Amino acid sequence: MSWKKMTDVKKRRGLGIIDIEFYNSAFLAKKIWRIMTHPNLLMSQILKAKYFRKVNILEANCSGQSSWFWKSLLSARDLVKHGLRMRVGDGRNLNIWNDKWVPRDQGGMVKTRRPENCELERVSDLVKERKWDVNFS
Repeated sequence: MSWKKMTDVKKRRGLGIIDIEFYNSAFLAKKIWRIMTHPNLLMSQILKAKYFRKVNILEANCSGQSSWFWKSLLSARDLVKHGLRMRVGDGRNLNIWNDKWVPRDQGGMVKTRRPENCELERVSDLVKERKWDVNFS
């Protein structure tokens, strides 16, 4: 019997065994979310000081010298990224060209290349009086 069948629910004739790897990934993703949303926690501050001083946790690197805990934590990063949605708000903190702020069907990012001599940098540059500035003037 395959592992997939063993971890399937009993209603579908599986054995209902809990998939530990699935739960571990969910647990690690939850820890990443907690670090992102609670930067003042001691754990968040320690990890930031040691592993991702100049970037956020979603952009952090993992070296060969990193601890087992850090490597494990980053193994769930893609799971968090996949479920993230940006709040545009006033758009002052979002880069038009580099941040994932476009709806998911577009992959989260602007597809076109940045035109030469384009001074537009932030999403807030695209909005005037709480409406899209469609003329981009």
